[in-house]
Amino acid sequence: MSDALISKISKVKKKLTGEMSINHQMTHLRNQNRLIYEQLESYMSIINFLHPRYLLPPMRNSAISPDFARILIDEILTKKPKCVLECGSGVSTIINSYCIELNNIGKIYSLDDDHKYAEITRNNINKHLLNKYSEIYTAPLKQYSLNDKKYMWYDISSIKEIKDIDLLIIDGPNGEKNPDARFPALPLLYDKLSNNSTIIIDDANRFGEKMMVDKWLEMYKDFEYSFFPTEKGTVILEKKQAN
Repeated sequence: MSDALISKISKVKKKLTGEMSINHQMTHLRNQNRLIYEQLESYMSIINFLHPRYLLPPMRNSAISPDFARILIDEILTKKPKCVLECGSGVSTIINSYCIELNNIGKIYSLDDDHKYAEITRNNINKHLLNKYSEIYTAPLKQYSLNDKKYMWYDISSIKEIKDIDLLIIDGPNGEKNPDARFPALPLLYDKLSNNSTIIIDDANRFGEKMMVDKWLEMYKDFEYSFFPTEKGTVILEKKQAN
């Protein structure tokens, strides 16, 4: 093969590689634009529906995304839970409290292992005049032993009187570096769930949450599974109704 032909082939390869790279970037950009539009659409619908009395904290990134918030709103308004327990406080606590106010029934209890963030949520709840509908607990992580394995999870001694949880929301502790961070939730709280309870799990696209749900479904046979393709992935587990 001549040097001229080799050079020509090399140029063609570079051109094709460049075109593929540009096409990949364009596809990624279109996907990102679509995602941003979907989240903005969900956010605007939340604002227009709830009419919050004060500014909502930022959403997405470490906070819940607007499409997940819409699922929370629909679940609370439809099922009207009397007792909501939320693992991880923040903008979701505010949104959930507005829904409970609309229902005129129920209360939300939120656990947060970080005193600073718990206090921020309390202040935001005050600004939105939602104190009647929510209570935030600072619950530092403590060690638990489950099936001969050690886990760090919220200290739930402060909520020992809470029972008959109708809605359990799993969005904490932080599970980015520890795939088992949220696993203890169901083993530790199962006996506190009501007969008609629902569990909503954020970040369900992550490996840790996927493994957690699989383990839970093996351990507890009385739940029906649903997945929703939100920005971070959402799983809903509902207790099966007895025939």
